Amino acid sequence: MLGKLLKQEFGATARYFIPLYGIILVLTPLFALMMRMMQQLDMDSAGLNVLSGMAVFGILGYSFLIIAIFIATLILIVIRFYKTTATSEAYLTFTLPVKTHQIIISKTLAAVVWEILASIIAVFSVIVMFCLSGFVTLSEMLDGLRSFLDSFLFHMNGNDYLTFSLILVSLITGVFASIMKVYCSIALGQLFRSHRILISIGLYFAIYFGLQIVSMILSVGGIMILQDDSYSQSYFNFTYLVSILENIAVSAAGFIVTTYIMKKHLNVM
Repeated sequence: MLGKLLKQEFGATARYFIPLYGIILVLTPLFALMMRMMQQLDMDSAGLNVLSGMAVFGILGYSFLIIAIFIATLILIVIRFYKTTATSEAYLTFTLPVKTHQIIISKTLAAVVWEILASIIAVFSVIVMFCLSGFVTLSEMLDGLRSFLDSFLFHMNGNDYLTFSLILVSLITGVFASIMKVYCSIALGQLFRSHRILISIGLYFAIYFGLQIVSMILSVGGIMILQDDSYSQSYFNFTYLVSILENIAVSAAGFIVTTYIMKKHLNVM
């Protein structure tokens, strides 16, 4: 049943995310062309001001585009969850012959996949931008990447592999934690009779800043424990490990709270 829920969730969200990512991929070559003009400007050209303006617009526009892909992805995830769990659509969502926790899991997994895909699209867009704008050729970029990976992998020892693994796991668990914080805030907001959206936003920031304080305390504690090893590889490994444990704890707590409220205190508008 979870597989069917995931299929339904991806089908419902793809109609928003695929056009969004398609727009990113279409606009990237256009902005690259504008940036390429910047390199070919003729200082004696009569149209210098126009070309300069286009080049600047290309740089600013592309920077905004990269930021927008992550913001838009998060906004669409939030809207999708809110509409299907806190509005009249929730009646259809929670009348399905499935467990509440399966609904939350399917929405979380779909959101994580779209977040990761957004990162992949952003990286691909940057590569296309650099190649088409003329700053670097594709062969030069591939040669540089190959040299970096060869050097990186060749010189890595056991601690380096551990650090790399911790960073990777920290990033992945961080995506889960960030999504569950949003879901939990929306769920908690449903416990109130009015101003649920504003309350959910306020609760999200309260949770966020509260966790930031906890992270800062744990970081200071790590420095005190390691003392002479502070800011060494051991310290960073400790920091990433704490981050992973924190992300897991936040994800688990957010999942439990969200599932409980949606199951026991569902109060749709």
